[in-house]
Amino acid sequence: MKFVFLLFFLASLFVSCSSEDSSNSLAGGNFDEPLVCVFYGYNGLGDLTYNDSINSGISKAEKNFDLIQLAYSPVDRDEARKSMNYIFTEIKEKSLTKKHVLCIFIGPEYINLLGENEIFMAGLPVTAFMFDTPESDIPESLKDKIHTVFIPYYGACYAAGKLLRMEKEELNTQPNPLIVLPDKKNELLFDYARAFITGLGEQFPYSFDDVDWDALLTGNNSGNYTILSLNNYLIEKSGFDKADTLYMYARLVDINGDVKYFFPLCGGSSLGLFHYVQDCPRGPSFSIIGVDSDMSSYAPLYVPFSVVKDSGRVAYELIEQWLKSAENIEESLPKSQLKTFRQGYTYIADSPYSLDFFFTNEIIESVYDEAVEYEEGILGGAQ
Repeated sequence: MKFVFLLFFLASLFVSCSSEDSSNSLAGGNFDEPLVCVFYGYNGLGDLTYNDSINSGISKAEKNFDLIQLAYSPVDRDEARKSMNYIFTEIKEKSLTKKHVLCIFIGPEYINLLGENEIFMAGLPVTAFMFDTPESDIPESLKDKIHTVFIPYYGACYAAGKLLRMEKEELNTQPNPLIVLPDKKNELLFDYARAFITGLGEQFPYSFDDVDWDALLTGNNSGNYTILSLNNYLIEKSGFDKADTLYMYARLVDINGDVKYFFPLCGGSSLGLFHYVQDCPRGPSFSIIGVDSDMSSYAPLYVPFSVVKDSGRVAYELIEQWLKSAENIEESLPKSQLKTFRQGYTYIADSPYSLDFFFTNEIIESVYDEAVEYEEGILGGAQ
């Protein structure tokens, strides 16, 4: 069992650290153990949420199945392109096969990169998975080369909104949530925000193509909520990598006192909220709904519940499927997979530490059926 982590693209590090025994490494002459190459989102590892959850599942598989993991977390598109070129060239030169190499790509940015890569498009013999990606997002030119697994968040986000609505109705409070999106380009996250707002019982009169972002940011819309798109503030950085920006925005919100809940659908940027809470000795005026992982331990008194995507479990199961189907991948490994709220791959996790005692397990369980119905209505009844 070996593990290689490449935060920056350095071929020398790849060669020198991948194995104690060069005969079993990709850089060596013989290759016997299964190789799993993981391309995380830009600067994704260390986000304590989505990417780290996936990494935990892959590391567990590495330990249990005696395989080699090569993990890349490039800082930007150029570094991702160089990393892909390097690993694809090595695979081609070693004459490896689909039963030897599994590549997992995390983030929609890799779809275009794969389509532009001449080595991959020429028929590179690897099993490739786009992680948490709807099959419909894959262009025709790639559909015969890529498997997909999709973990929809519609049900869990609807359930989160519904819980705030129940608190409002039972306790006569105003949740005034602020939904944080990484940018204005991610239609899937936009739809998850819509699911949350629908559960909240508020109107959301926009389609993705006709959004009035100024109205959503100022709250000048038909609902008691606001939506912040982080790329309004620092366009040259990924919206998933703006913890410092969200830290400053949390400070402004705390001063104004007009937001009760943050709902951060923005990956690692959400850490800015938790850093602010830790730096605020008197405690903030808002609470944070955890997203992607159970975040209750990061701000124990201020996370009433978390919307969890069990990405680590999905990653582990993908590797297990691949290993079992290695002798007949094309016939036995599904081209697309769906991991749903009903199946337990997304769920609401209560917090044992929160000062908000409304969100009990009983209350959380009471929204389950309605959330399942909402998600399956969008997915066409898929289970």
